[in-house]
Order: sequence, then C-alpha cells, then structure tokens
Amino acid sequence: VMTVLIVLIAGFFVFVAWRNGWSISIPDLPDQIALAFSGEEHVAVADEAKALEVSVSERETIIADDGTPYLVVSGTVFNEDITGRMDIILRGALLDGKQETRTEVRAPCGKVLDETAIKATSKDAIEGHYRKDGKLVDCEIHGEGTGVFQLIFSDIPIDYDESFSVDVRAVTAAVTL
Repeated sequence: VMTVLIVLIAGFFVFVAWRNGWSISIPDLPDQIALAFSGEEHVAVADEAKALEVSVSERETIIADDGTPYLVVSGTVFNEDITGRMDIILRGALLDGKQETRTEVRAPCGKVLDETAIKATSKDAIEGHYRKDGKLVDCEIHGEGTGVFQLIFSDIPIDYDESFSVDVRAVTAAVTL
C-alpha cells in the first residue's frame, strides 16, 4: 500500500513538473499545480530572462484611423542581475475575469511609439514597428538597469472590458558579453 502511495505521489509531482517546463518551486507550487491541471499551455521562460522583472505602468485603448481598436500596454523592465541582457522578448497575455488567456502578443522591449504612429498603423503592420531591416529590434539592458517596453494588442476580444488583466513577462533574453 505504501509503495503504491509513494508511486502515485511521485507520479503526481512528475506530471506537475512536466506541465511546468520541468521545474518545481515550493513558493509557486499551488500555481504550478493549477497550471498542470488547466488546459493552458506552459510558457517556457529562458534562464537568462528569469532575472528580468517586468512592471506595467499604463494601459489604454487607442482607436486607429481605420477604426481598429488597440490595447496599448507600457511599462519598465528591470534587470536584477549584474550581467547585462540583450535580445529581450516580452510576452503579454490578456486575461479575462476567469484568468483565461484570450489573446497574447510578443515583442521586444526598447521600442515605444507615440499615439499618432499607433493610430496610423493598420492591424497587419503593427509587427513592422518592432523590426529593423527584417530583424527584431535588439533590446539591451545593462546590469541592474532598466528599460521601457510597449506591447500593442491588435486582436482585442469583442467582450473586452476594464476587468480584463494583463500579464507581461520576459520569455527570452541573452547575456551580453
């Protein structure tokens, strides 16, 4: 009976670790267990990105010239490590009242547009603002430094309201040499 119980408990923790990208953290265990049994997909975070703390300072809805609504979220990224980071990509998820992801966007930090530029951009050209010569803009933050970010959600759900929350986190980065 004890052997079966131990195997079941070990299997439970292996399943939770697998669904959470093969990592288990005691302080985050309740959230990790919830994710393991939800239908949500795990978002892998590179080790280099784990030292980056993201803080949302502002979000607003902007209506483009062609009538497309955009949700614009901006804030700061803080590098908690003494080693600099580059090629930083952020993932923003728009969560409804049930904390289910309704839409998401990925973009580099370091690029902020003014309202006029956002209004003049068509929905399928938003990503072009984050590219230079076909490559994503390189966002670099020195050790223990900060940088800015702006994410533009172009696929806002029809039932969107202010009760929706935004979860922004760094998902990839590289160490600067």
